[in-house]
Amino acid sequence: MSKYFLESSAFTKRYRHENGSFFVDQLFSSDSDLFYLNLAILEVRKVIFRMDKNKF
Repeated sequence: MSKYFLESSAFTKRYRHENGSFFVDQLFSSDSDLFYLNLAILEVRKVIFRMDKNKF
């Protein structure tokens, strides 16, 4: 079983398609252990808020 440390940009690739999005999606659907810092949650929320704000 592989282990991966994910930073906030890896999480945002799940919501915004760009280079590397397919690989990140595969990590989430695999049997790998994924690790992240609690700070990444706040950073991801900020990015998603900005993405949503730019829709209008």
